Amino acid sequence: MTAKEKAIEIRDRMYKCPYVQEEEAKRCALVAVDIILSDLVYVIGFDTPTYNFYEDVKKELIIL
Repeated sequence: MTAKEKAIEIRDRMYKCPYVQEEEAKRCALVAVDIILSDLVYVIGFDTPTYNFYEDVKKELIIL
């Protein structure tokens, strides 16, 4: 799965919540990715393939 595909998947999952508009779903997805990134720092550290992947996911969410 590419970073763009993952960004779309996370955003779409947030969009399925009742009463959530598309822009709100995007903001919620960004918060979720930020949480993932902060947790990854404690578990595996910076500059790992997984951390870098979620950094790319965050970038893709911003440009969606």
